[in-house]
Amino acid sequence: SIRAWQPARWLADSLEAAKKAVPSSFLLALTPQRADVLQALQARNISPNDYKVLTASHNTTPQYLSAGDVGLLIRQRHAVNQVACPTKSGEYLASGNLILSTAHPENIAALIEKEKVGSVVDNPENQTSIEAALRKLHESLSARGPLLRKQAKETARKYFSWDSHTSLILNSYRELGTVRK
Repeated sequence: SIRAWQPARWLADSLEAAKKAVPSSFLLALTPQRADVLQALQARNISPNDYKVLTASHNTTPQYLSAGDVGLLIRQRHAVNQVACPTKSGEYLASGNLILSTAHPENIAALIEKEKVGSVVDNPENQTSIEAALRKLHESLSARGPLLRKQAKETARKYFSWDSHTSLILNSYRELGTVRK
């Protein structure tokens, strides 16, 4: 979604960078703030043939995401983003998408670098670094797409699935149950 920490103009900027890096790039934006995204794209005179902006239900989001290659997680440096773990990062990975992220949220940036499931740029305003990162991701997907998609899905399973955290959650509840007043 489009909020103060992820302005719609950054999606438009990212699409412009993507088109320079890979001319066949297409932006699929799934957001309840359709008007904001459309306004940002139109303000840059980006061709409507290069994007689609939709509002999707939680049930259909995975189907849309599985059509993509790279999910954008472009956030500003902000206290909220230092500790955030956006749900969409797990959704992108579970759909087999790599992630292009800014350095915030920090935990997601660290995960992307550790598991090699995308690229991290420092500044959402730096079009050159976004363009270079997207070019590199495109080259990697062209060379090793199926392997990278599998790696993304495995990373989602490892870090975002209930199965990987069930024992920790149950143990935490057990410990809470033993605390006496």
